[in-house]
Amino acid sequence: MFYLLVYAFLAADEVSQRKLETVFNTDMFKTLFNISLDAKITHGSISTRLSKIDLTFFEKAYEVIYQRFSRMYTKEEALPMNLIRVDSSMVAETCNKLKKGFTVGKKPGRKKLTQTNKIHDGL
Repeated sequence: MFYLLVYAFLAADEVSQRKLETVFNTDMFKTLFNISLDAKITHGSISTRLSKIDLTFFEKAYEVIYQRFSRMYTKEEALPMNLIRVDSSMVAETCNKLKKGFTVGKKPGRKKLTQTNKIHDGL
């Protein structure tokens, strides 16, 4: 799962579970990471695997990447790169009160969700 996430972030313009499925099922990805060319994965199984990853993994990964980036570039060098941080969260806590909202999956009666985004324009 780690290699799939890293490769997808480097190779794709945007990353979603369906994009991860597409990336995994390419011969290029399978060859690079010594995976059988017959292996297949679905976005549903990706969702299941992602849900089992301890969130501290992503927090630590962010910290490592941020620290390495900070050692490689000064603030002045990083500024023209126009980097932004986005924290996007799906919230279901109080959404049962909503008439409309996002739903995940195709089954009727699923929880309604809202999405919040925080964008930081500085490192």
